[in-house]
Amino acid sequence: MPSRHRRFALLDVTFAGIALPSATVDLWEDDGGVSRWSVRALMPQAQEAESGLLTGRTKDGRQLSGEVEVANRQAGPGGPRGQTLVELHGTAMLVGLEDPVGG
Repeated sequence: MPSRHRRFALLDVTFAGIALPSATVDLWEDDGGVSRWSVRALMPQAQEAESGLLTGRTKDGRQLSGEVEVANRQAGPGGPRGQTLVELHGTAMLVGLEDPVGG
């Protein structure tokens, strides 16, 4: 059962060098006490990167970054401005928080 769950918005987000409007970060500890994190964000359908560096800032101005990989893609509405909801899983430490969070 996950514990110490936290959720917050991430602003000025980039993934693999592509700017995204925002994202939602979830942090938790698994049953073994290992820290985990994931991110959900809308991305252009043309974004095909499967892994890369995620960066952004919290509402209080802290800069965060960490390596992620795509865990799930859910196609959104079509058209030239179509977007995909993407779930990214942290594969390394999320840098920039007071409490270190591993991948």
